[in-house]
Amino acid sequence: MILRNVAIGIILAAIVAAIIVATGVVRFDRPATTPDNPIASASAPAPAQKRGGVLRVFQYDSPASMSIHEEAFNSAQNPTMAVFNNLVLFRQDVPQNRVDTIEPDLATKWSWNADMTALTFQLRQGVSWHDGKPFTAADVKCTWDLILGKSEDKLRTNPRKSWYRNLDSISTTSDTVTFHLRRPQPAFIALLASGYSPVYPCHVPAPDMRQHPIGTGPFKFVSYKPNESIKLVRNEQYWKEGRPYLDGIEWTIIPNRSTAILGFIAGKFDLTFPFGLTVPLMKDIQKEAPQAVCELQPANQSTNLIVNRDAPPFDNPEIRRAMALALDRKSFIQILAEGHGDIGGAMQPPPLGVWGMPAEILGTLPGYGPDIGKNREEARNIMKKAGYGADKRLAVKVSVRNTPPFRDPAIILIDQLREVYIDAELDAVESATWFPKVYRKDYKIGLNLTGLGVDDPDAQFYENYACGSDRNYTGYCNPQMDKLFDQQSTEQDQEKRRDLVFEIDKKLQEDGARPILFHNRFATCWHPQLKGLTIMVNSLFNGWRMEDVWLEKKPTSASAAAEPSRPAAAEKPALVPPSMPSGDSRTGAASPEPPAVSTPAPASPAETGDNPPKSPKPQSEQQALEPEKRQIASRQTPPVADKKEQLDPTVRDLITRGWELYYLPYSAVTWQDARRNFERAFELDSRSTETRIGLASILSTKLADGWSPVLQEDLPRAENILTEVIDKGTVSNRAAAHFTLGVLRQMQNRLPEAQKEFETAVSLDPDNARAQVHLGETRLFLGEPEAGIAPLEQAIRLAPDGPNLAIAYWALGTCQLLLGRVDQAIDLLQTARTANPRLWVPYLYLAGAYGLRGDLDKAKRTLAESMRLKPAVKSLARMRAENRWLADPQYQALQVKTLNVGLRRAGFPDQ
Repeated sequence: MILRNVAIGIILAAIVAAIIVATGVVRFDRPATTPDNPIASASAPAPAQKRGGVLRVFQYDSPASMSIHEEAFNSAQNPTMAVFNNLVLFRQDVPQNRVDTIEPDLATKWSWNADMTALTFQLRQGVSWHDGKPFTAADVKCTWDLILGKSEDKLRTNPRKSWYRNLDSISTTSDTVTFHLRRPQPAFIALLASGYSPVYPCHVPAPDMRQHPIGTGPFKFVSYKPNESIKLVRNEQYWKEGRPYLDGIEWTIIPNRSTAILGFIAGKFDLTFPFGLTVPLMKDIQKEAPQAVCELQPANQSTNLIVNRDAPPFDNPEIRRAMALALDRKSFIQILAEGHGDIGGAMQPPPLGVWGMPAEILGTLPGYGPDIGKNREEARNIMKKAGYGADKRLAVKVSVRNTPPFRDPAIILIDQLREVYIDAELDAVESATWFPKVYRKDYKIGLNLTGLGVDDPDAQFYENYACGSDRNYTGYCNPQMDKLFDQQSTEQDQEKRRDLVFEIDKKLQEDGARPILFHNRFATCWHPQLKGLTIMVNSLFNGWRMEDVWLEKKPTSASAAAEPSRPAAAEKPALVPPSMPSGDSRTGAASPEPPAVSTPAPASPAETGDNPPKSPKPQSEQQALEPEKRQIASRQTPPVADKKEQLDPTVRDLITRGWELYYLPYSAVTWQDARRNFERAFELDSRSTETRIGLASILSTKLADGWSPVLQEDLPRAENILTEVIDKGTVSNRAAAHFTLGVLRQMQNRLPEAQKEFETAVSLDPDNARAQVHLGETRLFLGEPEAGIAPLEQAIRLAPDGPNLAIAYWALGTCQLLLGRVDQAIDLLQTARTANPRLWVPYLYLAGAYGLRGDLDKAKRTLAESMRLKPAVKSLARMRAENRWLADPQYQALQVKTLNVGLRRAGFPDQ
């Protein structure tokens, strides 16, 4: 009886993460690590920001200067981004950069003219430069005249001049500035939102900005000593009241990677160099400093082969083609990143990249096929025709920047080129001279890391592939492609633009313009006292304003240091195979035992439809905060399986051990060990249904801050793993597979397909409360709230004491609200609020319900509480941006007539 109660208490442990994602509390399947953490707000209040302390960061090399507009390295841009402001900026607490996440900075608002050739910004007043001079519209004009080469002052290098090839001129008034474009360019504003687009002061010469930059940002520049440090101090006159929280930031330059990491482990640094750790190094840190928080994320940075097309014999396109055919892209990812990387074209691959080609297009490109032997045989034949072979090999140097992320893949490249009669030698070039060497085309073959300042085709194509661009290192020039670049840039229909982008990217890869080896995922680690940091998932350049970051007091005891602050169970969505306790139906596994918890008889008419079941008394706050104790208790009895597969004992042990580790009190090491157990089980028996479900569950489960360093896995891989076992094995296995695939479809925003999977899971296992909740919410988000009521009510009946009862009642209340049953909605939403007073969503919807009923005082008070818990959702426009999953027209039509009306009455603004 106790075991059954405990297990059912765990059933909804993952509901909150998936439902919160689906409701827009989190748009992406990775953690938000800011104080405005949407997931954390469901289980704990955001900690109060604390002022004081100096943030200590290490980095590997010394940049050539401190001038962002003259540098292409994040070693220069990351530290100095905190010195400046932009006109507009990507939100610093949203991981994925998109046009809809752009917000004002030095501008207060902006507008386009009718044909989108003039973009006007209203400028913020009362802002001063760090030297006390006032910021004016003239500073904005000076900055972009400098970039365009129109001013007397000149930049020494101009890496992003190509971004602005469509910019004709800038005009100003006393408080506005207008960018005049030669043709429409809807994405122009995204270029201005990059961390690479700060406003410079008119009165400071470009040479001075290289050594002592003056900005308007939250931190003032103090000093830069090459091979020693970069130091910043708080700007006490910053125009954002109360910001920044830190006293300063010190970036210590340590060229030796091992020394730097040992310093971090010893506590000498709070933060590693952003995106500066490989997977093996991240694992070393997790082993030696298990309290550290690590995120492994795409960087919108590709490792690519650059070839000087003007230098014989590489002016021969067939030689370049042979080199491209020699590449084994997967081996780079396996060797360097233990499988954590992505194969793609020029644009960052989906799902975190907004514009990347889908896998079905990639598979058609030369050199991207799986038969590496066949590709290399073709390459050897090409080389023989060019006069090379086993007895006459081509000798060449591979030039690379002398840092580990460049050197490590270059060594693998050299080994692969040997397979096609090319004997290459490593030529390591110091960072300060790397780009000048490449600009001069003083190389024959190079390996480069290309990071994109903005995840937008305009930045990628014009910067790296357009004729005449300074950053087009290979000299690739195709006038027809330039016309296509302009065509996609002008296109206002985003779907048409996407098709053009795919066409362009495909052609670039076919031409071998700059062969992409792979897209990187790098890790960033920090100690738990660092708060408020959000790692971006599609740019390594745009998240370092640092004005919202703060330091808490360090742990004073060994136990505090060893165990980071734990999130509630709501933050740990997990899918458990049939080898876990039978009472836990988290993967849809059915229990062969009779229910140990009393289940109500079929509801009478008075309890259904317009009269849903009332909530039992909500669990105590202490119970809500201690789900782990109940999970641990449930493991004290050996798991009971539903007709387990006949597996090799080693495989069975690996599966069991994987789930045991997963449910232990959190540490990064145990999570990684659990992952490795499932991966090893899959290697030994890839046909096993239980193994596939376990591995796919982890791959498609994105955990919140503090739970998992593996934050974005390969969803297509999870899908492929599941597809082969979707209707095989026991009933519980089939239910588990369909449920897991449904969760994956939700993450992909493919809601009709998710509905089908959850319906199948429920038909196989009607007593699975979690599947019932997912089915109900999916019907709700498809604009079918009436159809969502029954499964949500059933979920509450099946798990009346579940730790995530608030979410079930919130979804049920939302169904009633959209149907116009305001009183019932209020009753249910009040129950949701009582069940979890820290969850902001019920407050917002309850405010709308009160407003719709005319209780304006209650509506305003409740709305204020919602905004206290979730400051980011401060308008209907922001609510739409945060709830991108709620895009179904039928759902939107219902919301506009109900929730939006009530929120407006409560004083919730449109913008």
